[in-house]
Amino acid sequence: MLIFIFSVIPQTSQQASSNLAMSGLEEPTELLVQVQKSSNRQGETVIQVMRHVDPPSSPGAEDDNEDGVDDSLPMDSSGKKMYPQRYRTAWEEVPAFRDWLMPVPGDPFSAACASCETSMKAHRQLLVEHCKSKKHQRQLGHRNPDFTPVPAARRGRKRPTPSSVTTSSPAPFRRMMKQLRPEREPELEVSYSDTSRVTYAIGLGAQRVGFIGSGSVARSIAKGMLDKGLVVPNKVMVSAPSDRNFETWRKWGCRVTNCNDSVISSSEIIFLAVKPSALEALVADLSVIPEDKSRCFISLLSGVTRERVASLLAARRQLQADMAELHVVRCQPSTPLMIGEGSCSYSAAPDLPHSWLLAVETIFSALGMCYKVEESLMDALAGAFSSGPAFAYAFVEALSAGAVNMGVPWHLARPMAAQTMLGAARMLMETGSTAAELRDEASSPGGTTPAGLMALEKNGMRFAVMAAVQAATERARELGREASVASGDPIG
Repeated sequence: MLIFIFSVIPQTSQQASSNLAMSGLEEPTELLVQVQKSSNRQGETVIQVMRHVDPPSSPGAEDDNEDGVDDSLPMDSSGKKMYPQRYRTAWEEVPAFRDWLMPVPGDPFSAACASCETSMKAHRQLLVEHCKSKKHQRQLGHRNPDFTPVPAARRGRKRPTPSSVTTSSPAPFRRMMKQLRPEREPELEVSYSDTSRVTYAIGLGAQRVGFIGSGSVARSIAKGMLDKGLVVPNKVMVSAPSDRNFETWRKWGCRVTNCNDSVISSSEIIFLAVKPSALEALVADLSVIPEDKSRCFISLLSGVTRERVASLLAARRQLQADMAELHVVRCQPSTPLMIGEGSCSYSAAPDLPHSWLLAVETIFSALGMCYKVEESLMDALAGAFSSGPAFAYAFVEALSAGAVNMGVPWHLARPMAAQTMLGAARMLMETGSTAAELRDEASSPGGTTPAGLMALEKNGMRFAVMAAVQAATERARELGREASVASGDPIG
């Protein structure tokens, strides 16, 4: 018996390839087989194919993938695989790539787009497709000089070494491959400029967000939106009279300015985050609001009604028959929006378009709890729940001080008091029970908890909290009246 190894080499001429393409047949490829030569009873020679043999890999194949990752190769429109290419500086001279293409430091197989602030595999066909994409066409011209590219994602798993591969049964082979799988890498800190993250931006789309005012409330909302991926920093602009609070915004990568008109002209969603007494002067200093696109103003002003804000902004518009729509939504958020655990109530006009309603719900639902309410309830909700976190902080501080008074050190009292509040809040949210029911469950007859609750009632804790909510609500209404007096409007 003789064993032969031979190869069938396809035609490589350009004419043969074109003839095959016209006939609809697939182009032949190199095939290696192992055959057995024998003779039958009639004396004839018979060649029998025993098995197919995989072709040997090219000498440079392992050099292109030194870390052993089996990359998922993309395919072009004809179904052919596009093998990895190294980044070439000559590509930067191509007119279509000149304004945005840049290399990725430390990764010769990746390229980056400075306009879209994203990375991709370094392949000329992929670069051409990216250049034609709608996202790139929208971002073309917005080049961020501080953008730092990162290597493109490489999918796949570790390729076993040739010495470890055996021709045993499938079950041991699967066990071996399971052992060779790399362990899960630790999660890296996500950058706000990473546009490939999973986001909540279904309701926002390509809309830009602006903040007039850079105080704590504006920073809380902006940080929550950036952390949740609602927007990217280059689509956020903030304005303030001074540069005092701009350092944090610049660190996030947002655009800053001292001109309120720039924020309004470049944004579709504008947050009004100033003091109620400053509203009249702010609107008076605005230029004519452009009519090039529809805008939604989200008012964060305590005590100022939605109708009042809408009337002031309407006075800064040119009365035209075909002017774009301008909508106002009043919102009362809380500072825990910064970590995605806030509560927000808002009121909107009945004719607010569904697209803007979806945008408001998308923003505040991603940052915590969100409810649409009547305008008449906004002051009470502001007094109870916008100011509520400060009331909770005061209780935590009092609880810590009480523990310290009984001999507990401060470094134990403060975190234990905060965890106590967190655990109680989660019990209320997850069990669905009322606060009174959970209080009774935690109070053993004749125990320590009933004694403490009696002391709280004796010293007027319940009345003190109710009085705090009432005082905050009345102050919100006073701020609204003061804003009306400052603008010369009669008080109803």
